[in-house]
Amino acid sequence: MIGSISESTGLRQPPIRPREDQKIEQIVLPSRNPVLLSDLLEDRDNLGYQVEAELYLPKRCNDPAPGVVVSEGLGGLQDSRERGYGRRLAAEGYVVLVIDSFTSRGVGRNGDLIRSYTVTEAMMLADAFAGLAYLSAHPDVDQGRIGIVGFSYGGMVSVLTSYSQIAELFLPAGPRFATHVSYYGCTIPRLEDPTTTGAPVTMFLGEQDRNVSIPRAQKIAADSSDGLGGRPHRVSTSHVYRGEAPIQSAASICNRSSLPERLRAHG
Repeated sequence: MIGSISESTGLRQPPIRPREDQKIEQIVLPSRNPVLLSDLLEDRDNLGYQVEAELYLPKRCNDPAPGVVVSEGLGGLQDSRERGYGRRLAAEGYVVLVIDSFTSRGVGRNGDLIRSYTVTEAMMLADAFAGLAYLSAHPDVDQGRIGIVGFSYGGMVSVLTSYSQIAELFLPAGPRFATHVSYYGCTIPRLEDPTTTGAPVTMFLGEQDRNVSIPRAQKIAADSSDGLGGRPHRVSTSHVYRGEAPIQSAASICNRSSLPERLRAHG
């Protein structure tokens, strides 16, 4: 279902106080820094990079919990968006990894233009799969129930992680994401080989959004109909959801009953 560059100052303090039913950790995880996907084919061993992230944990994990990697939008981490999902999903029993790709590469305080020229899709993909590898090795996470949620630039990344050739490029031996969710993700890439991993993909697009194309999203879905098997959802909104409301209404991934069974938290 398709439903001048500033320097990084090192590991930041937690930006928000955790709720009583969760805790937040600031972590650094090993990723890669390819400008292009082809860089991984030419010089795979010399692309190591350290990426900052925020780990949102339920206070109690009696059983391995489902995990979620959050890929940020071009506007960077926002309390009402990426961090809002971290808080709410952790409260529902998920282990959530919110990755800060832009600050990690020294452009956290710059505008969208510099960010988009500095941090490429290949770098964002590297961080997403680094997050998947990290959560799959976490003792509180069920390796078979890890999904990815992305916004705007990160929404495009969320869809791209569903393609088999890209997943194999970053993690040849696995694991794979169990589900993919994209909110107003850029509808730019179409792959010549659209074979997917078979995990469900949900795309939420705004009918008034000039930065996305619903017809093109439908073509992307048709390209890989065997793997995605659906069509984009339509959400009447502009490109950026404002405030917390979309997390409660359109986003609905925070509602356990709306998550794919393979990812849903127990309790």
